[in-house]
Formats: sequence, structure tokens, C-alpha cells
Amino acid sequence: MTPGSMQVYPTNSAERLFNIFALVFGMLFFSSLISSLSALRVSLGMRRTKTNSQLAELSKFLRASGISTRVSMSVQKQAAQRLTTPKPLTIADISALSVLSQTLRTELQFELCAPSVLQFPFYRVCQTLDAPILKKTLVSCIDFTVTSPGDIIFLSGAPGTTAFFVSSGKLDYMQVPRYSKVVEQTTKAVDVSRMICEPAIWSHWTYVGTGIASVITSLLAIDVEKHSMLLSSNELIRRLACEYARGYQLRLAAARPPQAQWPTDLEVELLGFAHGLS
Repeated sequence: MTPGSMQVYPTNSAERLFNIFALVFGMLFFSSLISSLSALRVSLGMRRTKTNSQLAELSKFLRASGISTRVSMSVQKQAAQRLTTPKPLTIADISALSVLSQTLRTELQFELCAPSVLQFPFYRVCQTLDAPILKKTLVSCIDFTVTSPGDIIFLSGAPGTTAFFVSSGKLDYMQVPRYSKVVEQTTKAVDVSRMICEPAIWSHWTYVGTGIASVITSLLAIDVEKHSMLLSSNELIRRLACEYARGYQLRLAAARPPQAQWPTDLEVELLGFAHGLS
């Protein structure tokens, strides 16, 4: 259908009305299509211009700093790849959210993190005891992060200050003999929709492995210090958390051969919610 002359001519009023409707519809449709394509082309052009400007600035900096050709090429290659690869948006990327009231913003953040967090029995019990405190805790101590392939999420031998929920994507967990009870380097793929580095929440923990994103991965990062402080705001939740931490630490100390495998950042054998409270 095009907004031009037709080879078939109307012979009555109904056909004339249909002809007029078809011409108007065709004109509006094609005008809208052309406008959309033009806007898309302009947007892509602006994005490409911005990317080229950033890469040119990077290249200029590397030359001025006297960086070797080998390192310079690697830096520019990775920068170009990451600048042109689309990543999932996070709350920090949406400028319109800054105009929301604090109450509504809190509700939104809770809705975003609740599906991952409330899979775990401890947090479901906390929600039953004091839902507002749990909401405040999750909103205040959780950050939404997106990592690119090859990004190190946590490093073996570093203090355990953050735990994570894997929302989407994939990461590899690597252990080496220097920092863990393995005889050779091991690598394991980490499933989506699970918590990792949970021992950091309930004990003074040092990461015994390294987490590396293998694809673009969305994570909820829990600041364990803020987490502990906020759970203390309610006496019942504080007592529950203390009891759970005590049981968790006992099971953590008991998880060793021959009864179980050595604890890792991914898993502590002999441990479940009921065990943590025993």
C-alpha cells in the first residue's frame, strides 16, 4: 500500500471512502516508518560518534603516557569491545528514577531484589517478623551491578566483605592450592539464582576462590557490614540472626573431611536453614 495513484478506480461512494482511508492510512504509516528509521539512524550515529570520541581519547592518553604497544593494543581492544557491547540497565542507569519519592524508590528497589533474596528461608522468616525492617535492609545494603566477561567479582585471599546473588548470566569459580584445600587448580560454573560467598555474612571470612564473569552477568551485591547493622534494628530479628550465625559457624567449622568437603565460597556442606538454627 503506497500513498500514490491507483490503477483501480472507485465506482461508488463506499469504494471512494475506502480509497480515501487507504491513502490516508498509507501516508501516515509510511511517514511514521520513515521518521522512526531516521530517528534510529541519528541515535546510532550519535552513539557511534560518542564511542569513537572515547576511544580516540583513550588512544591519546596511552600515547602520552608512553604505554608499550602490546599493552596499548590490548587496552584499546577490550575498551572497544565493551563500549560496543550492550549491557542490561541497572537502577543507576535510569535517570528518570531520580525524580521519584524516596518511598516509591524504596518500593521499586525491594520489588527488584525480593525475587532473588526471598528464595532463602532466613529472609522469609525475617519478612514474617518485621517486613519493613527487611525492606530497609535489602534496599540499604544491596547494590545492583552488571559485570562484563572477564571481570573479577571477588578474589581469593581477599577479606570477605561482600556476598552476592546471581540474578542472570554466568560466572566461573576458580580455586588454587595457595588459598584453598585443593591439590590443583579447579574451575566450576556457577548457577543462576543462587547466593555465593554466604559465609562472609555470618563469619569473618576470607575468600578461598575467585569469581570471574564468563558472560555479561547481573548481580545483587550485599554489603555484609551494613547487613549486620540493619538486622540489629529489630530485637527478634537480631536474636534470630545471632542464633543462625552461631549455628552457621559451628557447621562451618565442622565441614571438613571425612564428614564433608572443605567449605568454599559457593557451598558449606552439612548446612541448611534448620542446621543454622540448631
